[in-house]
Amino acid sequence: MRINEVCEMCGLTRKAVDYYERQRLIAPEHGENGYRNFGESDIGRLREISLLRGIRLSISEIRRMNVRRDMLEEIAAKRSELSDAGVWTFLPCAKPLSTP
Repeated sequence: MRINEVCEMCGLTRKAVDYYERQRLIAPEHGENGYRNFGESDIGRLREISLLRGIRLSISEIRRMNVRRDMLEEIAAKRSELSDAGVWTFLPCAKPLSTP
């Protein structure tokens, strides 16, 4: 999808989309002609950024949220990989609470 369509769908200006790309919050593919081609994940991310900026979160706060999401996705993928290999076991994290 081209930039004009993305801006209309997400309610953002071209300048804002360019800024979010420079800040590495999105990474659209670039075609041979040099044009950016925004995918569904880029559009979803831009909508999320727009919502978060609307509640006054800073770019650094949004970036930290993204890092945490990436870490959780990596952990989930590794856990799934270990589970499929029969390695993953569930261990209790804490002793059960005793009742009075």
